[in-house]
Amino acid sequence: MTILNSDINDVPTIFEMYRVASAYMKSKNQVSWPDFPRELVETEIYEKRQWKIIIDDCLHLGNDTKRRIDLG
Repeated sequence: MTILNSDINDVPTIFEMYRVASAYMKSKNQVSWPDFPRELVETEIYEKRQWKIIIDDCLHLGNDTKRRIDLG
């Protein structure tokens, strides 16, 4: 497992992860995250406040092993 700062190329994946997580929260009748402006996420990246976890050369989207991004 490796923890790295996200970079600007990760923005589409970050928003996909937010979308999946928000859909899950809604499916459980929980309050979900609001839509985030792209600029907010980009600022977090530029300020080194956004991270990603890489496991076995893959960025996993939640616990679903079918939804992963192979980085190898």
